[in-house]
Amino acid sequence: MISCSDDNTSTITRLMEEQTQAVQSMPQATDSVEPAETRVSVYGESIEDIDIDLTLLGPTMVSAQVFWMMISPEEFLGQTVRVRGSYYTFFWYEANKPLHFIVLDLTPGCCGQAFEFILPYNIVADIGYIPENAVIEIVGVFTNYEMFGNLFHYLAVHEIIVE
Repeated sequence: MISCSDDNTSTITRLMEEQTQAVQSMPQATDSVEPAETRVSVYGESIEDIDIDLTLLGPTMVSAQVFWMMISPEEFLGQTVRVRGSYYTFFWYEANKPLHFIVLDLTPGCCGQAFEFILPYNIVADIGYIPENAVIEIVGVFTNYEMFGNLFHYLAVHEIIVE
């Protein structure tokens, strides 16, 4: 433990200077390297008119917006949504189909929220395999389908970015 006496103050100053010099002597990146990402769009161009852009909101507002969309889905049908999160999939055996989800990255220890999304066949062919837990961003239209007497809401993907 170090107290604030004159001897210790000079020790603290010396340690801070040594750490500063060590950081400054570290090799600096000369070229900025962009992370590789794959962007695929259904129509070959990005959608400009986004009705709900969840990527611009903080975790609390994202959580509130998604909750509102889930309890009042009829208010949002047909709206274009942009969302960013982690990719997750599982196979629904009763329906004999894979389900794709984007799990929203909210505050740790809080409730998880996700959107199901459906990729058109031309995107599936272009994008290929998406690794589990990959960070993705999708733009899609909020819509629904009925299966086994239940109504399911999802995003019909127009564009996907896999980072």
